[in-house]
Amino acid sequence: MGICLSGFAVIGIDITAKAQGRLPPTVGCGPDERVVWIPRKTLVLAKADIPAA
Repeated sequence: MGICLSGFAVIGIDITAKAQGRLPPTVGCGPDERVVWIPRKTLVLAKADIPAA
């Protein structure tokens, strides 16, 4: 697997199985994707390191 330099990688708790059936009808995961939960505090603290553009 290569690293995509134009995106973000996140580490979180895999909640894919729990999320299935609860997501809006237009949302889904590909076979190589997962829905992950990230604590709000972690995302808020990371905000300063995420570029605006």
